[in-house]
Amino acid sequence: MRLREARPADLDALLALERECFRTDRLTRVDLANALAQPHARLIVIADREGPAAYALLRLPSARGKARGIARIDSLGVARRARGQGLARRMVRRCERLARVERAERLRLEVRASNRPARALYRGLGFVEVAELPRYYADGGRGLRLETRLAR
Repeated sequence: MRLREARPADLDALLALERECFRTDRLTRVDLANALAQPHARLIVIADREGPAAYALLRLPSARGKARGIARIDSLGVARRARGQGLARRMVRRCERLARVERAERLRLEVRASNRPARALYRGLGFVEVAELPRYYADGGRGLRLETRLAR
């Protein structure tokens, strides 16, 4: 499996991954297309013979942004066919490296409080809970904001 930058030809597969991975709060085709065009966003995929098996959308700090020094993983999904192979861990590590290159001091994300496997993964990667987010998701689900400091 190869990790690479997403490209416009991946949009249909990424939309299918969104539907597979998330019941609510899904990225749209416009969201994904905009991410490909934005200078402070990185949309990365891990592809196998069937196409993208995992993806992450990383937002990097901009020099003019209020949250200078904080990069965000806006979304991360892994296809059912590829789960249990360490792809989510690999994606987070790539996001950390990309954020360091852009001089981000911290990496932040939100996760559904009920998603125990994802929470365990992030905890194992050094993320800590910095905020509870009641009714964060469109279906009323509780979220957690997690963050890790990036070593220089």
